[in-house]
Amino acid sequence: MRKYFLIVILLLAFFGFLAAQIVFELASERKNQSSYNQQMVMPPSSGQLFQSTILHPINSATIELQKIKSSSLLLIFWATWCTPCMQELPDLIKLAKQMPLDKLTIIGINGDEKENFLAVRKAIDELGINFPVVMDADGSIYEKFSVSAIPYFIHFKNKKLVVAKQGESDFLAEEFVESL
Repeated sequence: MRKYFLIVILLLAFFGFLAAQIVFELASERKNQSSYNQQMVMPPSSGQLFQSTILHPINSATIELQKIKSSSLLLIFWATWCTPCMQELPDLIKLAKQMPLDKLTIIGINGDEKENFLAVRKAIDELGINFPVVMDADGSIYEKFSVSAIPYFIHFKNKKLVVAKQGESDFLAEEFVESL
């Protein structure tokens, strides 16, 4: 009888442990989903952002968002230390070459610290980045557009928000290009 009692206790402990693992995994999954959704939040008025945002690229002239004539605008948030960001840049360069300027403007917002200016400049030169790149060493632009993780892009069409997405993206996918 004692032999079976010990086996029953061990089985109960084992199944209790499994149940605890399942509950923990479900709770973690819910937490991750809610934090992902929070990363997608945009400031309420994209029109106000256009009126008040002036950018100072390191590789072109000052840009006032409200004066952009293109029907689509992509703000690409990236950094040189972000491997997925660096992997996306060649596709963005191709996209900028493919699309006429009246249809698409791409602006890169780099989140590297001031000390990494030379690394950013090197990335621009080596990759042949053909769109303006703004250094946001103090994080003020990231904050203004509610960016908390990179890679991240925001697509505006006719100065209205279309999508804000955190994570890797396929900028050459037919569906994406057609949305421009």
